[in-house]
Amino acid sequence: MALTQMALDSLDFDGTVALATLVAPHVDILEIGTPCIKHNGVKLLEVLRAKFPNNKILVDLKTMDAGFYE
Repeated sequence: MALTQMALDSLDFDGTVALATLVAPHVDILEIGTPCIKHNGVKLLEVLRAKFPNNKILVDLKTMDAGFYE
């Protein structure tokens, strides 16, 4: 069975949580993109995990992804 995934790539903490709130009921996996997790830190993961216990959360951590930003 295929799973659906939404990439959360915004650097705005509250905006990311708001977007996740809108899409979480419709997707299986919430992906926190590399720049997003580097900018917002583990606190974002903690908030999303608490708010969306039924979704898988994938944290996309790379050494470098968005070259100019990082």
